[in-house]
Amino acid sequence: DDKKPGRRFDPASLVPLSVHLDAFSATYGPDGKALTFDARVHWNRPGGPSLPYDVRVNHPLHVGGAKVYLIGHGYAPHVLVKDATGHIALDQAVPCLPQDPKFLSNCVVKVPDAQPQQLGFKGVFTPTTVADSGGRVGSTSPALTRPALTLVAYRGDLGLDGGTPQSVYGLNTTSMTVLQRGRPALLQPGNVFKIPGGGTLTYVGTEEWATFQVTQDPGKGIALLASVGMVVGLLLSLFVRRRRLWVRVSGAGDGTRGGTTVEVGGLARTDAEAFAAEFAGITASLRTAAAPQREV
Repeated sequence: DDKKPGRRFDPASLVPLSVHLDAFSATYGPDGKALTFDARVHWNRPGGPSLPYDVRVNHPLHVGGAKVYLIGHGYAPHVLVKDATGHIALDQAVPCLPQDPKFLSNCVVKVPDAQPQQLGFKGVFTPTTVADSGGRVGSTSPALTRPALTLVAYRGDLGLDGGTPQSVYGLNTTSMTVLQRGRPALLQPGNVFKIPGGGTLTYVGTEEWATFQVTQDPGKGIALLASVGMVVGLLLSLFVRRRRLWVRVSGAGDGTRGGTTVEVGGLARTDAEAFAAEFAGITASLRTAAAPQREV
């Protein structure tokens, strides 16, 4: 999980809801290019009914003022691990992190409940698998057509009991012993890997996972209005002629009836030629208004 609140974010203002992923599907073209992504979910608010919805690209789930976007996906191989005592120590899908557009993905399987020692596995998952003569595997497409899981097994202390936080996508092998020599185990769905020293790992099948982003932007409306106001102001500045005009009136300094002097100045920011005619008209109007009136 990753949370990035704004400066004035109040957790109490976030719309309460829960979303459950029922299934995820994706389609790809012959060249491996993604065509569609579809996450089928059920969602509900506290005390409300559970409702179905299809979350797709540019088709988020709207709940109140919040939106739920589909932003990522990947594969999760389902593995079943039995330890040396025959006990089922792990039976679940393990999410793997995609590393390239063909969805070659890094995988880590941690089995803390294995006896007599903990088990760990790390390797890669490839949805459309190809392998060279040296045993190196790759994927030619993100589509799930020839899935395979390549793993190296370890036994020892996973380091989970020391209180130091660990990533679920990383395996600390400092206190562990590698159990294989040579090539890693290459498993297809249904294959069983016999763990050296006792136990088995079965590659049951492949599930898909999806990641979602919940966003709530209460200030978006204000930002939109401000943007509209800025655009309107810009348009007005483009079409409205800006003019500056100064008029200074001064009389005789000795208080006599020596007349009045009127000085006029102007400045045009744009369209100077048109302003020359406008300025001439203004000065003519001022002369007419300032002309002495005959006494009757």
